[in-house]
Amino acid sequence: MISFSHPEPKQRHMSTWPEFLPFQGCPTRCVYCSQHLQTGQGTISLQLSFDHLARSLQSRAEEKRPPIGLGFFGGTFTGIPQVWMNRFLMLAKKFKDQGVLSHIRCSTRPDAVHPEMLASLASQGLDMVELGIQSFDPNILTLANRKYDQQTAVNACEMITDAGLELGLQMLPGLPGHTKETWQRDIELCCEKHPEVVRLYPCLVLKGTVLASWLKSGHYQPQNLENTITMLARSLPILWKNNITVIRIGLTPEPQLLDNVLAGPWHPSLGNIVRSRALLQIITDQVALLGRAPQSLAVPTRYTGELWGYKAENTPALDILGITKAITTLSPDDKFILN
Repeated sequence: MISFSHPEPKQRHMSTWPEFLPFQGCPTRCVYCSQHLQTGQGTISLQLSFDHLARSLQSRAEEKRPPIGLGFFGGTFTGIPQVWMNRFLMLAKKFKDQGVLSHIRCSTRPDAVHPEMLASLASQGLDMVELGIQSFDPNILTLANRKYDQQTAVNACEMITDAGLELGLQMLPGLPGHTKETWQRDIELCCEKHPEVVRLYPCLVLKGTVLASWLKSGHYQPQNLENTITMLARSLPILWKNNITVIRIGLTPEPQLLDNVLAGPWHPSLGNIVRSRALLQIITDQVALLGRAPQSLAVPTRYTGELWGYKAENTPALDILGITKAITTLSPDDKFILN
């Protein structure tokens, strides 16, 4: 008999309410970027964003709703004028002190942070910085028009943790130049930097982007869905083993986004499919350790859907292992029990 737990770390924070600042603070436009489509919002002024956030937080306070995290996303938060950074954080900290907010984070670029700034942000109540790394590979960074090099990305990770802030990384598999080997190295470097969380956003071709023109001219061919699923499913156990929580796989399906996807590995249930493929590999490895066809498998309730997979796609592979619904039961605790 073999008893084992799912390797995914437990979520450290409550859900995060996003406050989008599309394109704000961005020094350049990357070849894949179309923030107004990805966020479902057009570019709005910082004043309007601030006023909207203030009203929303006040409403949550008056309604006595449970605490929630707050994330400043969609642009380069540390690239906006410092006076606005301070205003947003002062507002957020006010409601964090009242118990309306539980956690504050922002997303930014590796070349838009420095130690003094990060120390200041930490003192103003910021908890986490999510870096839009996309890739650590120098060639991929150049092709994507990121305007910084690998060492800048590595240094930014270290500056954030040195400032006492939590680190998040946002990765973009399937960019021009990405291969299985460069992605594997990206995952290795992610693990070396010990982030608390990672987001995996497979590269899509959106209307109005440089990638769209490259697609039309034949200079870029996006990764197909099956290869993307396989690549990500192999990455999840590695990240989990290093105590890294993967909090998002694939872009949020904003209606405006879906209407403007030209190509790429899009699927509305991408996260579920990837997670179920990863679990299939974990089960396969455990059956190999058992050394024989299993007689029974007890599965924690919350993983039963992932075991069989999206539209039961894992069933044929599980049949080969000798795992059928007839020998599968619910586990009395949070352990898988293979016998």
